[in-house]
Amino acid sequence: MKPLATFALVLVLVLGGCGGSVSPSPLPCATVSPVASVGALLEPGVARLAGGHGCVADGVRGSWTLDGAHSESPWPPTSALEPMLLSTDDLVLVGWADGAPIGEWTAQIGAASDASGASAQDAGSGDAGGADFFTFGHVSSGEWVLAVTLHRADGRGEATYYWALRVSGPVAS
Repeated sequence: MKPLATFALVLVLVLGGCGGSVSPSPLPCATVSPVASVGALLEPGVARLAGGHGCVADGVRGSWTLDGAHSESPWPPTSALEPMLLSTDDLVLVGWADGAPIGEWTAQIGAASDASGASAQDAGSGDAGGADFFTFGHVSSGEWVLAVTLHRADGRGEATYYWALRVSGPVAS
């Protein structure tokens, strides 16, 4: 099974249950872009964050390295990020849209009101062991910027991606 198909299947199973179906989201979803681009061979691909109720959003790429090439980018202002609406009961999954195997990952989260990211706190880390996505977990209520650094399992490089999150209490069934 192709990695992107695996990601989609797991997302459906996690969000919809083994025998159920995913119901339409009461929360609006962000838009996603095509997986491949002209620069795809020269820079890291798109990373996606999947939340509950079938919502998926592309991250805004920050600093990265790949095969000796690199780019440095500061923490982006919240206004440059399309907000993704989540609830506190949403399980958050992160991975590269093209299914590239992930090695280690780290995450930081900061208040959306902090334009520089100076208040960002460590929010987790781990080793995805070559999987094409990992489960980040749940996010507390509030308005946040989530920064996730994904390291390629093949050691060719890493990239940091940013998402603006607006998280509210559990969604009523």
